[in-house]
Amino acid sequence: MTGPGVLYEGFEHLGIERPAPGILVATLNRPDKLNALRRADHDELTQLLRTVPEDDDTRVLVLRGAGRSFCVGGDLGLVEETVRGDHRARLRTQRMARDLVQAQIDLEKPVVVAVQGQCSGAGAALALLCDIIVAERSATFADGHVRHGMAAGDGGVLTLPLAMGIVRAKRYLLSGDWFGAEEAERCGLVTEVVDDGASFERAMEWAERLSALNPAAVQLTKRAVNGWLAHGMTTAFNLGLAFETLSFGDPDTEAALSPYLPSTAS
Repeated sequence: MTGPGVLYEGFEHLGIERPAPGILVATLNRPDKLNALRRADHDELTQLLRTVPEDDDTRVLVLRGAGRSFCVGGDLGLVEETVRGDHRARLRTQRMARDLVQAQIDLEKPVVVAVQGQCSGAGAALALLCDIIVAERSATFADGHVRHGMAAGDGGVLTLPLAMGIVRAKRYLLSGDWFGAEEAERCGLVTEVVDDGASFERAMEWAERLSALNPAAVQLTKRAVNGWLAHGMTTAFNLGLAFETLSFGDPDTEAALSPYLPSTAS
């Protein structure tokens, strides 16, 4: 194993390593919080996705989450800041979410993700925008925005309809229900399901396979396919994100989220 290189020296929140030539592994590294994303984590993920294109030593990026879950979405501190903050705070969160999704769509090098445990909200958006998605059998997915009084805006409105069709996407987006890895595979949301504990090993096998191919052929093919996502970005995603931001000003949203946020009582 060699070091990731000078391009990644400033990263503090993501674990970054290069286990094999051509492959870079980035790990969400808050296992005690189920890898919930703070603003700093969002920023580093966006920075990572914008750095990889400049890295001639990386052909494939692998994402993983430390501990028992890939990522449960936004950290409660970030949610509280957005819900109870002013208009500028909400716009900052909107811009942060848009920048991360845009960086994923723009990245032409392939991204493989290993998913275990819970994968929801912003975590599901991050995982389901990857190119090869390896999910463990007990992994569960959800876009739970509606359950918490918010319009779905983190990426579910982009990925779910394209993968599973509008009717089935509405079934999960309008309810916020969880669904398992095998259902996700049947719906076309994940590439394959593996035994628990085997997702990272299988993700590395995919990474090795992709890194051995002609990089131009792989990257240009991904660029063409991502044209569908780019189109959805300008329509459904931007609209969903705007509606999510708007819903933060609704008192019913704060009421729905209040059981999860610190009390404001004196």
